[in-house]
Amino acid sequence: MVTSALVLSLLVQSQKALKEVDATALDVFGGRIYVGTTTGSVIQFDARTAAYQEQFESTRKETVGLVAVSSYGVAWIVGPGSTSIRSRVGETGKVSEQALIVRTPENGTITIDLRPAGVNAPVQKLAWLGPRVVLMQDFGAAFYNARTNAVELPQSFLPSALAREVIQSRVEVSDPYLLTVKPVALRRDPRATGLPYVSMFTAYKFENNRWSRRAGFASNAFDVQPIGELNVAADGKIPSNAQFKSISDTFGFDASGVAAIEGESLLDAPLFAENWETSRKPLPIWLTEEGRPDPLWLQTEGDDVWWWTGNVLVKQSRSTGLAQAFLPWNEPTAIPRAFLADATGVWVATNKGVRRVDLGQPEVDNGYGGFVRVPLGPASERTDDKFAEGILRELYRWRFATPDLAGDDGSRMVSEVLKANGVLVPADRAAIAASPLAIGVRDELRPGDVLISSKGLAVYIGNGRTVELKDGLVKNGDIWSKPSCTVRRFQKTRPSRANSQGGMVAFGLRNF
Repeated sequence: MVTSALVLSLLVQSQKALKEVDATALDVFGGRIYVGTTTGSVIQFDARTAAYQEQFESTRKETVGLVAVSSYGVAWIVGPGSTSIRSRVGETGKVSEQALIVRTPENGTITIDLRPAGVNAPVQKLAWLGPRVVLMQDFGAAFYNARTNAVELPQSFLPSALAREVIQSRVEVSDPYLLTVKPVALRRDPRATGLPYVSMFTAYKFENNRWSRRAGFASNAFDVQPIGELNVAADGKIPSNAQFKSISDTFGFDASGVAAIEGESLLDAPLFAENWETSRKPLPIWLTEEGRPDPLWLQTEGDDVWWWTGNVLVKQSRSTGLAQAFLPWNEPTAIPRAFLADATGVWVATNKGVRRVDLGQPEVDNGYGGFVRVPLGPASERTDDKFAEGILRELYRWRFATPDLAGDDGSRMVSEVLKANGVLVPADRAAIAASPLAIGVRDELRPGDVLISSKGLAVYIGNGRTVELKDGLVKNGDIWSKPSCTVRRFQKTRPSRANSQGGMVAFGLRNF
């Protein structure tokens, strides 16, 4: 006989913890986090305690690519598409393979195959706008009405001018606002920085059962390229029927307005503030250099702008421009598939479970949800730790050293720099990594930390910079291209002359 206690025990065992779910998509609503899975279901957890609460099933057992939740219900997109963030930029996949699942208190669970319902392009983002689910494509959008259980095209219920704009534009939603972004002109000034296409950003609000235009501005922040030949008028205007596809995710939209990466600046457009104006803050210096990575995901949340480049998670303030980065070095096998920012950090969906980058206290064993924090800006190059000062001073003597002096992987340089500061470690990568004179670092990089990777050793000097053997010489490198590193922070064992000089030391690119 199966007892109720046994049934409960089996049920609990079958429920995966938040940190164990093979997660593919995220949304947060009402203090709960909703996690998409690779098996077509969405699991609900308590966002504060991570306790399991409920699981929403569907007849489609494919990957959940998107989740959106509101007081009207839970909606998610399933299909056989890739779980990588990179694959969601631009028009990829097939809409014929996507289905919309909607769970509402009134109607239960409804499954709609999108192509037969009139949706003609893959859905890339999902959001509720009142009782409607907005199915956002690379350009254009369709709508699911939870009251009528039907997919609606823009021309079926929007004012005609707005419907045309939605069909021809990139659409973003922050209930009750809708944003359209459409390329309108080609910049012809060769001195202009940033992307060549100027787009019009226009915000609308739905209230009292009517749509009203609230604000707009022009910017070249939208990263697009034309589909086919683009015939531009003599004055640079782009024809209204021109077709584009997006290249990267360069802007975000919320109830406070738009934030975007525009050239070498972070643009802030507080569209709904009184007497608002656009403002710009410089991006972190490494993002202004040639060959910078494109953002694959970007979200605004209050004053914070978060984006992911494929290797680095960046946070920058819209008001002050202060920035910091997070590197996924603590869990190199955990592959980020989705991000969701809130007021105190970011949720990260990975193949190893859902992680939390909390801006408060880092985890002892896993840092910031598997990430190592990197303070940015000139202040991050300075240290008042005298042992770290000694390491930075000694490093300067190694500039332009060759492998016969520094070691083929930089281990001799690191060994000698430590020796000059009273720490004896063999000139061997494995010995340096395993030295009992160092502590493992999983929370935050500081100047003087030793970085150990498959390519060799480097010493961190702040603001994302390193000193390492590169192209046959010891010179400045950076941390951004390193997919994973082991970080060791060495401790002084006895006073040394190098450590007794005091003062503040800063080493940047100018020194090498």
